[in-house]
Amino acid sequence: MAFKENPYGKPELEPHSDVAFSVSHSESLALVALTRHALIGVDVERVRPDATEAGIAERFFTRNEARSLARLNDADRVTAFFNAWTRKEAILKAIGCGLSVSLDAFEVTLKPGEAPALLEWNVPGVRRRTWQLEHFEPRPGYVAALAITPR
Repeated sequence: MAFKENPYGKPELEPHSDVAFSVSHSESLALVALTRHALIGVDVERVRPDATEAGIAERFFTRNEARSLARLNDADRVTAFFNAWTRKEAILKAIGCGLSVSLDAFEVTLKPGEAPALLEWNVPGVRRRTWQLEHFEPRPGYVAALAITPR
């Protein structure tokens, strides 16, 4: 087997392989996801309170996501922001196009304690799939998401 890059620069195994993988890191923590016969993406982020102050959600998330964040108290807003970010990144990594797709082209759940799910899909040229989304906290102060769907 050999590595190649897809048109968006994502490393993949040669096209006839049924193995897919995803890698993410934040500071000194790294996650690797590996599967067969599926698309998979993983993302991990260190939770930083300053992320919600920069107006990132208002600029890049859907209107509904930004409104949901604005209604939360400060502590829940920070957690919810990283829930949304990691879920979105995991899906984009799984479909292999990274941030070439706008983060407001699809909507995910984000509130703390809310089951991770894809709510809306408006990504041009990419069919909607049934995603299994998993939320986890691999270490205190970090949030991660895994997205997987059959090929």
